[in-house]
Amino acid sequence: MSFAKSNLYNCLHTLYRELGVFGTAALWVDEDEEDTVRGYTLTAGEYWLASSRRLAVDTLYRTVWWTVRQIVDTFGRDSVSPGIRAAYNAGQLDLEPEIVHAIEPNPNTVRGGNHDWNGQVSSHLLYRSVWFERGQQGERPLLRISGYAEFPCMAPRWDVVGSDTWGSGPGWTALGDAQQLQVQQRRKVEAVDRQVKPPMVGPPSIKNEPATLLPGGITYVADPSGQGFRPAIDVRIDLGALGADIAETQERIKRAFYADLFLMMAESDRREITAREIDGRHEEKMLTLGPVLERLHDELLDPLVRRVFNIMSRNGGIPPAPQSIRATHLQVEFISLLASAQKAAATGAIERFWQFGAQIGAVRPEALDRLDPDGTMDAYADMTGVPTAVMVDLKKAEALRQARAKTQAQQAVLEQGLSLVKGVKTASEIDVGGGMNAVQAMLGQG
Repeated sequence: MSFAKSNLYNCLHTLYRELGVFGTAALWVDEDEEDTVRGYTLTAGEYWLASSRRLAVDTLYRTVWWTVRQIVDTFGRDSVSPGIRAAYNAGQLDLEPEIVHAIEPNPNTVRGGNHDWNGQVSSHLLYRSVWFERGQQGERPLLRISGYAEFPCMAPRWDVVGSDTWGSGPGWTALGDAQQLQVQQRRKVEAVDRQVKPPMVGPPSIKNEPATLLPGGITYVADPSGQGFRPAIDVRIDLGALGADIAETQERIKRAFYADLFLMMAESDRREITAREIDGRHEEKMLTLGPVLERLHDELLDPLVRRVFNIMSRNGGIPPAPQSIRATHLQVEFISLLASAQKAAATGAIERFWQFGAQIGAVRPEALDRLDPDGTMDAYADMTGVPTAVMVDLKKAEALRQARAKTQAQQAVLEQGLSLVKGVKTASEIDVGGGMNAVQAMLGQG
C-alpha cells in the first residue's frame, strides 16, 4: 500500500533506465509527511559513491541546484545562509544556489549507545546526513545535520569488476555502436540532401543574374555549350546498402541491451515451435540475466523493502508482530513478472523429472514411490506464482482423500455382496438330482 501511495514505482521505472544505460543507478528514499515515504531518482553526474570494506555502497555525496524557495521551505528561513536569506527577502525565489548533501557512515556510532545529542549525530544512528551550501563560509555554513538508522540510498549496479565502486552495463557495450549509428544517420541525411538538392556551379557571367532551382524553372546562361549551370558533384548513393549497414548497427545495439532475450518470441518468425524449445529459451534468458537479477535483489529490492518497512514501523504504520514470529527472520519474496519468470524457469526440470520417473516406473514400479505429488504441486505453484486461493489446503485434501477411500471401500463391499447374491441365485438353479439344487445340496452336506 505504501509503495502504491508513494512515487516509488515511477522512480523505479526511471532507475532501471539509468541502470541499463550507465551501469549504475541511485535511488534516495526519505520519510514523507503526506505519503509516508518518497523516492528521488538521481541521474549520472550529480552524485558520487563510495563503498565499504565489504564492497557495499555506504556513502553518497550529491549536488542539487534548488531554488531559493525550495531551500527555505526545506530548512527554514533561520537556518539558511545570509545570502540565501537576502535573496528570499528580496523576492529572488528562482535563484539556484548549489547545495551539497552528504550521507556517510556515522563515526560516532556505538551499538546500543545512548540517544544523546552533543552537537553530533546521535550514537544510535548508523549514518549521518549533512546538508551545506557549496562555497559558503562564515555564518551558517551548514544547513542541517541529522542521521539515518539505515542507509537511505539504494545504488544498484548492473555488473561490477573487482573492487570497483561504479558498475558497468549494456550502455557501455553499445556506446561505440551508438556513436557509429549517429554518424551513419548524419551521413545518410547529407548524402540524400546532396542527391536531391546538389550544389550548383555556373559561369561568372550569370553571377548577378536570377537563377532558379524550382521544378520547371528556367535559368538563362550566356554559355551555350551546355556546361553552364549544372550540379557541382554527381551524387549516386546506394540507399539499400547504407540502410543495411544501419540496420546491422541497430541490431548490435539491441543485442547489447538484451532485446533479443526479452522479445525472443515476439521477434521470432517461426510458426512451428515446440513447448520444449520455448522452455529452453526461457532458461537461456534466466541464465543470462540471473546474475543481474540477483544483484538487483541484493542492492536494490531488499534494501528498499527493508527501508520502507522500517520507516512504517517507526511511524506506527505496522502493528506489533505476534509473539510467535518475533524471533524469526522474515524472507521477502518478489512477485514481479521478471521474478516470477526467473522462478518459473525451473518448472521444466520438474516436468522432465516426472516424465523420467514415469518411464522408469513402467519397468520398475517401485521407482514411483520416490515421486511426491503433494510436494510437486506446492513447488510448482510457488515457482509459477499461483495464488494460494487456487489450491486446496493439504489438510482438506487429506480429508477428501479419506472420504473418497471410505466411499470406495463401501462400494467394494456392496459389489462383493451383490456378487455373492448373484452366485447363490445361479447355484439355486442348478439341479443336482434327488429333487435338490446345488444350494440345498451344499446346505444338506453342511
